[in-house]
Amino acid sequence: MSIHEERVAEVSRPTIYTKAFPIIGIAVAFLLSGCVTNQYPFAEAGRSTDLIVGIGYAVIDSQPGSSSEQKRLMAIKASKLEAYKSIAEQLYGQYIESRGRLSNSTLEQEELVSRVEGLVLGARLVSIKPISEDSYETKLEVGRSDLFERLDKTQEDMGVDPTSNTVPSLTAASMIQAPKIGSRR
Repeated sequence: MSIHEERVAEVSRPTIYTKAFPIIGIAVAFLLSGCVTNQYPFAEAGRSTDLIVGIGYAVIDSQPGSSSEQKRLMAIKASKLEAYKSIAEQLYGQYIESRGRLSNSTLEQEELVSRVEGLVLGARLVSIKPISEDSYETKLEVGRSDLFERLDKTQEDMGVDPTSNTVPSLTAASMIQAPKIGSRR
């Protein structure tokens, strides 16, 4: 190898490295961007194995009944209904309606109404227990996969297309149109 060829080899090596460095840097950046973990808190909300837990409370003394035993039974039932309501809120959300009345630019009356509608199937009773001398707590849970399988099966049994926008009524004699977002139903 001549002196001239050695100098050409020395000059061309650093030139190759400086040209390859940006390409290697871009490749490393692409590889690292694929390693980002998803820390978004609702990222796994759609998983079919998630459990939905509903907890309800009721006070014994505020229940109707002529004896303490009747009031106790009514408190158990009320706490169970509150737990079902909690599950329905998590599945379907809450409809919130607010009204206000102004007179001479002064707010005279304000009303806030909340409503929950939905069908909860397959909820499992976890516990009903007294939490003090005058209150009961009920805990229910339902798996998302269980719920959606039962809903689809119920609709198939009634001859309803699960992809349509209707839900069967409890009497199964008529169909109820599912409320549209923003409707006043």
